[in-house]
Amino acid sequence: MKNLLTSLLLCVISFTAFAQETKPSAINKHKVKSPKLDRVLIEAGVCNFPSLPTGMTLDVSKSRMLALESFNDKPFGSSPFSFAWGIGFTSRNFNSNCQLVDDSLGTFTSWVPIQNGVKLDVNKLSVNYIDIPLELRYRSKVISNGKRIKFSAGFKPGYMIQNHFKVMGSGIKYKYYNWANINKWHYGITGRLGYGRLGLSMYYGMNTLFKDGRGPAMTPYSISLSISVY
Repeated sequence: MKNLLTSLLLCVISFTAFAQETKPSAINKHKVKSPKLDRVLIEAGVCNFPSLPTGMTLDVSKSRMLALESFNDKPFGSSPFSFAWGIGFTSRNFNSNCQLVDDSLGTFTSWVPIQNGVKLDVNKLSVNYIDIPLELRYRSKVISNGKRIKFSAGFKPGYMIQNHFKVMGSGIKYKYYNWANINKWHYGITGRLGYGRLGLSMYYGMNTLFKDGRGPAMTPYSISLSISVY
């Protein structure tokens, strides 16, 4: 996972550098274009579901998400609005009191509670995606120390590149990869409110974690802190 994150971060930086290359143009002395902002973002927070199957509880403090995103930010002239698109990586980890179990045909996946008395340090499902985030952005005029109030609303689709279930504790350690009944795609609405380089972000899924009829109907959401690196 560390090697994957390092490679993705290098790709994000390369994408940003390529996206910001522009041809020389004549200087407009009368209008000054709004600056390009928030071109590389890092988000870290927690993820959850609005409702859970019977008997399942989620440890939200251990159910974490991480996102790396690179944007091409295009201001609408000198207005405070811009449109941004880019490429990103999202990882979500759901830590619960249940394990994933497929039925005998492998056509339905259920969350089954762990037996009483078994204590596990890690018992989580991880899902990892390559994303194409799209955002409509607003930024205020400079308030103080070069900082602005910023707001964005958008849509983020992504394709799952890997999933696994990891268990550690009580002398147990194993990891299962690529559960077939998990949706290959995720997509949802996004929002972010920020001041300066810091912000509060949210994602609310518009499709379920599992394929239709292949698992419980569970729609993920996340709340995170974001930092604008560049």
